[in-house]
Amino acid sequence: SLISANADLKLGEKQYGNTALMTGCVKGLGEIVSALISSHAYLNVQNKQYGNTALMMACMKGHGEIVGALISAQADLNVVGKKYGNTPLMMACVKGHGEIGVSFTSATADSHTGDELYGVTALTKASEKCHGEVSV
Repeated sequence: SLISANADLKLGEKQYGNTALMTGCVKGLGEIVSALISSHAYLNVQNKQYGNTALMMACMKGHGEIVGALISAQADLNVVGKKYGNTPLMMACVKGHGEIGVSFTSATADSHTGDELYGVTALTKASEKCHGEVSV
């Protein structure tokens, strides 16, 4: 496998800078994500397009088990995206993934930080999108 051949796990593709870990998170490929985490993939690399991390992408897509694995592996819960200033928790809330929001609050993510554009918090984003089941 590429992992056993010591492939550069930090390397991203040219256009957006997405790493193998990010791609696995977006597509919900839990086994691949677990293998990459076990192989010490860089968890907090931000892509070129929006400054998103693998955790942000898993949150956005609602892949709760992958989010849990990344949290357990010590992914940065409070990283801020470069383009819109969103945190992983904000991305879960805006997409209505309340079960993921619970994972973050129990893991001590900062739910009071506002985004870089408007100062909007994760709770505000959840309520703006009518996701009443999300409480942080």
